[in-house]
Amino acid sequence: MWYITNPYEAMRVRIRERGSSFAAIARELGVDPSAVTHVAKQNHKSERILAALAHHADMTLEELKAPTSEAKKPADLEKEADMSS
Repeated sequence: MWYITNPYEAMRVRIRERGSSFAAIARELGVDPSAVTHVAKQNHKSERILAALAHHADMTLEELKAPTSEAKKPADLEKEADMSS
């Protein structure tokens, strides 16, 4: 079973599953695609780009702003699943 523990990768996958991409979001906003990537990776801040990423990923701003160090590891996810059973 695959686990995506990095919030950036989870966002990227969710955007792709919904038929969009960072490049499409960049075109929509009239910005360089690298700007979208930098905001997605939390290297730069832009509320406008972050809001577009949240919309396209169907995620909340709080989910997108979570530090990447808080990502859950597969072992943590398994423990949570065991506890809920």
